[in-house]
Amino acid sequence: MAIPIPARPSGYQLGDANDPVVVEMFLELECPFSKRGRNNAMKVIEAYSPEQVCWMFQLMTLGNHRQSWDATKAVMAVAGDDVRKFVDFASHIFSKQSEFANEAWKDHTQTEFHHSTARQAHDFLDRGFLLF
Repeated sequence: MAIPIPARPSGYQLGDANDPVVVEMFLELECPFSKRGRNNAMKVIEAYSPEQVCWMFQLMTLGNHRQSWDATKAVMAVAGDDVRKFVDFASHIFSKQSEFANEAWKDHTQTEFHHSTARQAHDFLDRGFLLF
């Protein structure tokens, strides 16, 4: 059986890959360093047009971050193939990072995290987009 070829490259692309500058970021939704890097990237995105800088965002998870995998699945489910929904909802999840990071969530179950994330996704989709 042949391995299926994805319809598009992995991750989310904001801008054109032929722009003068291409930045590829690997983000982990529970990682405080990813959050800081993402905050700095958002400042650059606001300063330069999509014709100047192409951003490629790749989601990843780290094994020591319990909620990261489920948060990543939630962001991908909400965003689908829409990079703007990805940026907006990932930004929302990053803003809530201190509420679901390992230490804050240690006395909660995975099911509780699923319910919490589903509520956030529902509220986010009801409100519309935040950044664009």
